[in-house]
Amino acid sequence: MNRPIGRAPWNTIFCMAWFCALGGMARRTTGDEPPIVAETAKAQEAEHDPSSEDDSDHTNPSAREIASDEKKADKPWHLDLGLRLAYPKLHRTKRMLDRRLDDPLKFDVFNVFQDPYSPIDRKTDFGYVSSFAGIGRAETSWFLWTAYLGGGAGKDPNKDRFLNTTLEVDFEYEYYFIGLAAEIYPFLRPEGRPKMTVSECLSASRPFLYTAVEGGYVRGEGEGTYRINGIPAYHDEEEIRDWVSGLVTGLGWAIPIDVDWSFVLTGDYKFDFRKPDEYSGWNVLTAIRYEF
Repeated sequence: MNRPIGRAPWNTIFCMAWFCALGGMARRTTGDEPPIVAETAKAQEAEHDPSSEDDSDHTNPSAREIASDEKKADKPWHLDLGLRLAYPKLHRTKRMLDRRLDDPLKFDVFNVFQDPYSPIDRKTDFGYVSSFAGIGRAETSWFLWTAYLGGGAGKDPNKDRFLNTTLEVDFEYEYYFIGLAAEIYPFLRPEGRPKMTVSECLSASRPFLYTAVEGGYVRGEGEGTYRINGIPAYHDEEEIRDWVSGLVTGLGWAIPIDVDWSFVLTGDYKFDFRKPDEYSGWNVLTAIRYEF
């Protein structure tokens, strides 16, 4: 029996509506995801994105400090070799020299002899230079300690002659010291790189706070003789034997030169506990540091 053209049976219409509904559901499933699913996917992508990790390292100070600590942990020890220029007060020495040199100079009634070169003159000429060596360890990226020892010695002979008279005044000194120092870097310790230029060394340099406890031993001798025709008309001797100890505090600057080498400059003031009017004073230290 033939059906009229233009009419659709009810079951055909129902099937077409059902397939349309399934097509809409399929489009919703393969299209935009729900918010919870999208956020979960973004979080998973962020976990596997290396750029996000780099950003967190650059914005997190603690991460930089930890990375710096791990990098420097391979070479925590260091050796120092340097020089120290001391400028002590020497008030007691000056009073003693003024008193003891008056007697031999009384013979110089015509003022023909030059004043002898004394320890006060050596101080004025920045002549008290000693060498030292130290070994230490960096405990963190901002703190390190150094145990050091050093010393210096010198002699200042003075001899002047006029006619048959001779004036001889000689001075000798020795100074030995040992101490334990600490360096605190508020902006972290500097890091060196291979083949650094001068500008790169200066830009990578860092300041630090410096403090130390120190002990030492000082020996000084002075001898004066006035002779007429080779015969001593006046002779005087003086010896100094002092144990010293004190607290040192100051500021410093560390300049990296290479991966393993750096230059350290320090200016400090020493507070002597035993004889502050004699041995307290300023110091300037320069050292070459090797890290291993």
